[in-house]
Amino acid sequence: MQTRIEIIASEFCSSVRDGTHDSPKEVLSGGKPLVTTKHLKSGKIDFDNTYNISEEDFDKINKRSKVDKWDVLISMIGTVGEVYLVDEEPDYAIKNLGLFKIGDEIDSKWLYFYLKSKIGQNQIRFLLQGSTQQYISLKSLRSFPLFVPNDDKEKEKIINFLSALESKIKLNQKMNQTLEEVAKTLFKSWFIDFDPVRAKAEGRSTGLSKEISDLFPDSFEESELGEIPRGWQVDPLSQITSFKNGFAFKSKDWSDIGAPVIKIGNVKPLILDIDGCSFISDELAELHIEYLLSRGDIMIGMTGYVGETCLVPKLKRMPYQNQRVGKLIPNEEYLNAFLFSFLRQSKFKKKVEEISQGSAQQNVSGASILEIKFINSSNELIKQFSGITSALFEKILFNYEENLILT
Repeated sequence: MQTRIEIIASEFCSSVRDGTHDSPKEVLSGGKPLVTTKHLKSGKIDFDNTYNISEEDFDKINKRSKVDKWDVLISMIGTVGEVYLVDEEPDYAIKNLGLFKIGDEIDSKWLYFYLKSKIGQNQIRFLLQGSTQQYISLKSLRSFPLFVPNDDKEKEKIINFLSALESKIKLNQKMNQTLEEVAKTLFKSWFIDFDPVRAKAEGRSTGLSKEISDLFPDSFEESELGEIPRGWQVDPLSQITSFKNGFAFKSKDWSDIGAPVIKIGNVKPLILDIDGCSFISDELAELHIEYLLSRGDIMIGMTGYVGETCLVPKLKRMPYQNQRVGKLIPNEEYLNAFLFSFLRQSKFKKKVEEISQGSAQQNVSGASILEIKFINSSNELIKQFSGITSALFEKILFNYEENLILT
């Protein structure tokens, strides 16, 4: 008995369309968001980086490409194959995105999970066109082959199971965002805004335990970075960490399988993303074992998206470090959480961008990163901070590693 039927997307969906190819102008007030290919990331829409277009342009686009609940979006150019399930009523227009019009929850989820699967992603790669910038055509999306259960009950059972896994994955992702925000907020309060010091200077309670509160001074003094707590000092990052550059693997070193090697594109915010990495032979990997990364390593982008930082999770096979990806190695283990919390502050990334060189593409050296100044307190206070936040970063890594299994 045949349990799957093959059907093309244009027959499975009510229609298959794409968003506008025009470039409507941004409006500074009012309007509606315009979502493009670059805003689809890991099953989410990055609304923080979209811009608004006028109501007139919004209505014009939506006459042809209106997005509704239980549709599916797919990126068509550049990073092709990012998929998004529209599970809430949308209020945005789309550009350079494929639009699978479905309107049914179960069928929409089936298509979404199918496109995300290895089979679906391999089919997408097979249909790619373009040498300079890859893309998938609307014609290819309409004729995209799908395998669907011919039993609706079976299809629903599969979707319910996958949806439960997806919900757990999203919960872990949301938790990780919250955990990092807690660590960043505490760091900012103690080491940037100096809230406990200001409280003591004004005769107020710090809200901290006596053990921790006693580690903060009760007055300020001037420094090259402005007002800082008395007794603290301004130091370069080289005071607490060293820097290791990656190895300059050559194009002839790449292979289809073997040991993974991370590049700039793998240094994603917070956690290293191994998708799209390159590979070297096992024999070559053995010759460069010093560039093998470990769980918890702190990585930083040095070209393009300079200053982006992340932690390395535990992977089935640990990756190697390529050139233009740096590794920061704290001098002491207790400095790990403190250093990473400093690196995750928006001011740090902005500073790296300011000191970067290059007109076509930004570049920064490890030496320049180590010269960046920070406000250094006492070892005892940093240890207290790390004691609180190390558990948060450990939970972030655990959640991500669990999501790899669930995925």
